Amino acid sequence: MDFALLFLQYLIIVTILFALVFTLGVIWRTEKKLDVTYKLFFVALLGFLGARILSLGFFSDEYTKALVVLILDFVGVFFLLLSILEMRVIVRILSNETKNKK
Repeated sequence: MDFALLFLQYLIIVTILFALVFTLGVIWRTEKKLDVTYKLFFVALLGFLGARILSLGFFSDEYTKALVVLILDFVGVFFLLLSILEMRVIVRILSNETKNKK
């Protein structure tokens, strides 16, 4: 059972790494507001990746580990929310709900 849990942890880490690579590809090819959206999404993925890596047990103190993992999870969720809000602005501009400020 421990092997299955460890395998799933590493599978999550590898999947996040793939997402980081593909997100960098989008950042490389886009500009302006879409670029900002994917940069925020990239930071969110880094937060999630850090939380997953540290949850594997690099701390001897369980309280410190739990605190750092929760902070990184919060960073991930916060920047994911910011990227979603930024994408919402782009979609509203494209659907002519609001005027483009630039």
